[in-house]
Amino acid sequence: MRVSDFKTLFAYNYWARDKILTAASQIPPSQLTTPANLSHETILGVLKHIIETECGYRWGLQQSSSQEVVPCKKAFEMIEEFEDLPAIWREEQANMLAYLDRLEDRDLDAEFSFPNHDAQREVEGDPTRVWHHLLQVVNL
Repeated sequence: MRVSDFKTLFAYNYWARDKILTAASQIPPSQLTTPANLSHETILGVLKHIIETECGYRWGLQQSSSQEVVPCKKAFEMIEEFEDLPAIWREEQANMLAYLDRLEDRDLDAEFSFPNHDAQREVEGDPTRVWHHLLQVVNL
């Protein structure tokens, strides 16, 4: 894969995200925070998880080349209402696209693992690469 392929995948991902946010904006606020049989308890919880995960992956990948980033988890714990999400997500989109702009094709094949996150794959002799993690993000 090439960086341009990832830019295309992320463009599609953000298009789909905007469709989801538009649909979610039509749901009454009380239903967004009502517990349901979802992976992160509520609709708002699922959306928060997606943006937090995208930011976390980008932050982790950037740690190998930049100290200008900050951890995401604390900022996203402060999200309490759906109305907070679109602006924060667009800011994360700008950060991710800036990260992709700094990558070169050869960077995608670099070995990269988060501490304790990819231990099993590395033990099996199949180290994860930067492109593996970027694919994980667009498949959220």
